[in-house]
Amino acid sequence: RHYLTYSAVIALAGSALGIALGLWLAALLTDVYADTLGIPLVQRQLQLVPPVQAVIVSVVVALVAGLVPARRSARMEPSQAMRLDPQMALVRGGIPWVERAMRLLFVPPMSLRIPLRAIFRARARTLYTMAGVSFAAVLLLMAASNYDSMFYLLDVQFRQVERWDIDASLRPTADTSILEEVSSWPGVRSVEPTLG
Repeated sequence: RHYLTYSAVIALAGSALGIALGLWLAALLTDVYADTLGIPLVQRQLQLVPPVQAVIVSVVVALVAGLVPARRSARMEPSQAMRLDPQMALVRGGIPWVERAMRLLFVPPMSLRIPLRAIFRARARTLYTMAGVSFAAVLLLMAASNYDSMFYLLDVQFRQVERWDIDASLRPTADTSILEEVSSWPGVRSVEPTLG
């Protein structure tokens, strides 16, 4: 319980900071959006469900992530825990198979052997790190793809679909002389009647 409180405190502090920054950035983004579109009246309302869900998910994930090191710490013998580096009692020594395979071709330098041994000695930590990096890459990829999709959508809409410069709304009439007159103006390439 003592070590799990560290995870809970980290999750609660991160949630509080995230909610505060999220509210500030949401208000800022709403103001920019309203100013850009010229919306005169903007009403903001805090929805409690998303922040509460975020706090619950953050605390649960942090507790699950902290459970493995907390259980390992609780299982350690007091004599091992009093060593200079208690983590050394939990890892196995030896040369990993990758390094042994490399030695068939060449002797790897120490700058390569130490990271390889660290990866294979603490396998759980390696898997957690790989999962964290993978999830971070997925989040970055999703954000980048959303940006690219919106940029492509706007580019197609305003460079290929809507290629007109002026939209003139006239009184309804069946007289085609107006179209002929407007099409004779300098700079007008085409005139297209529409029915709204």
